[in-house]
Amino acid sequence: VGLLLLRHLLVTEEGRGAGEYTGKLLLLFGAPRRWYAPGQRIAVKGAVTHAGKISFEVQASADGTRLDAEILMPPDTDCPAVKIRLRHPDGKRIRTVLVNDKPHAGFDPGDDLVEVIKPVGTLRIRALF
Repeated sequence: VGLLLLRHLLVTEEGRGAGEYTGKLLLLFGAPRRWYAPGQRIAVKGAVTHAGKISFEVQASADGTRLDAEILMPPDTDCPAVKIRLRHPDGKRIRTVLVNDKPHAGFDPGDDLVEVIKPVGTLRIRALF
């Protein structure tokens, strides 16, 4: 039970109910704020999902002003979207998001969520607080 709970804190899939899935990946949905403390790193390697094996890492800056995430998606995935929860340890809201060095509007500061539609390859996400 402990490993299953940990997996769902880190990687899960959006459900429609009764064992049906939308195909969207949900990353770090259950991660507590303290995991994002300045200088901390969260990493998952080779997680098996409906979208294929994925890996990701989130690094909190030493000054607490940003979170940098890198998500490695399979090149042949048909995943419709990935949502990653990027939380500031003090509850500050996300102000700006960059995906692969380009401004990205697909984020909800109220839920600490960044969504990338049709993710393929390497995604580099920077959330600024």
